[in-house]
Amino acid sequence: MVKINVSFLLIFDIPRKNIGLKKKVNRMLHRSRAEFVQQSVWRSENLETLRKIANKIKSEGARASIIREEIVF
Repeated sequence: MVKINVSFLLIFDIPRKNIGLKKKVNRMLHRSRAEFVQQSVWRSENLETLRKIANKIKSEGARASIIREEIVF
């Protein structure tokens, strides 16, 4: 039996003028050991932590989504 790890992607859009929020979010992501995928896209198996970060982003008026990553082939 193969163990399948479930990963999630946090995708966000923070306006350029909100540099303070960008720095805070990046620190939170690094502390959580999330994996940088590309600009504004991070991967983690820890859904709860990603939810907290996404809620912080949204509470500041920016956009954030979390999707489940599924590789099928």
